[in-house]
Amino acid sequence: MPNQDHILILGRDEVTQPLLLTDIPQSSFLLVQLSNLPPRDRYIRLPALTTNMVAAYCELPSVDVLVRERDWMHIVNLAITAEILQDPVVETTAITALKRKARAEKACTCEQAVHDHIRDFTRNTGGGVRIVQIMEEIWRNEKRSFISTTKERREEWKA
Repeated sequence: MPNQDHILILGRDEVTQPLLLTDIPQSSFLLVQLSNLPPRDRYIRLPALTTNMVAAYCELPSVDVLVRERDWMHIVNLAITAEILQDPVVETTAITALKRKARAEKACTCEQAVHDHIRDFTRNTGGGVRIVQIMEEIWRNEKRSFISTTKERREEWKA
């Protein structure tokens, strides 16, 4: 049972993840609503979230730090966590970081695991619409960039 200054998230495999009320981002509709309940009712079961996902959500670095220092999976997980916790501010930050990372790397260096993770999340929760749209946009742009570069090289070879 949560105490006066915590809420509890029961994550994947029923792992309990306590959050101090002072650490709850005010942009999370779900967590703010939960924090307004009486202490005995401040818990929720969110099996899609791992301890690492909740920790990453609570630390929330800037977009620049996400782009420079975090891998694709970390940023995708942040977007997923924000969606689950109904936090449009953090979700927008993660989406912006994904777009900037794609531009900075000039290619989506995502591993197949990232694609599979997004697909599984979407299948299991019915969520992930925005993250799927953004990743499809990144992949389309990457494909266009590859095709454009290939055409340019062919023209160079002809010359």
